[in-house]
Amino acid sequence: MTEVCVAIFDSKHENEIVNKLKEIGDDFFIIAQGISVSKKNLFEMFTNDKKQRTLVFTETTPEKELLFKNYVKTKLADSKSGIYFCVKEVLMKKYDLIVTIAPMGHVQEIMDEARKMGAGGGTCFSARGAGANLQSFMGMSIDSQKEIILIVSQSENTAQITNAISNKLNFNDSRVGIVFTLPVDNVVFPPQSKNEKEKNKKLDKK
Repeated sequence: MTEVCVAIFDSKHENEIVNKLKEIGDDFFIIAQGISVSKKNLFEMFTNDKKQRTLVFTETTPEKELLFKNYVKTKLADSKSGIYFCVKEVLMKKYDLIVTIAPMGHVQEIMDEARKMGAGGGTCFSARGAGANLQSFMGMSIDSQKEIILIVSQSENTAQITNAISNKLNFNDSRVGIVFTLPVDNVVFPPQSKNEKEKNKKLDKK
């Protein structure tokens, strides 16, 4: 059985984490560069202290996944930012990955709507659609610049977040973008503050 692992972390750890993947025997993986959109105002993202993020996407075995997760966990603790999760079929899940692909310039709107519905932060990547002799995918143009926004959400908030994003940008009628979700497991967040720990304990009891 294989598992798909996703790590989003401070770019200063990129070489170390990539070398760890190679060390445990995962030679095929995808790397992307982005910036954090956990700030409430996009203007803050373009100041001198903007947070550069690296995304690593790899398919591995459960045994290697455990080794990789434990290593990434130390790096998240060091920088106090980022996230790690594993995508696989699960019956009882607590988190979902919300993936939004939208035209350039809509990150602020998307994150504002997501936060209203319970989301925390997110990570944004610039991208360009590509396909063999295709002009569109599911009715959406693929030959223009896009932004990909990744949000890890508690499952109980997923539906309302995706609906809010879709309605705000009128995805259903305009076909300018797409939003979808994937179940995730083995989610690792940076160390929490005392208040955050108490809040999550209450949520786990529900």
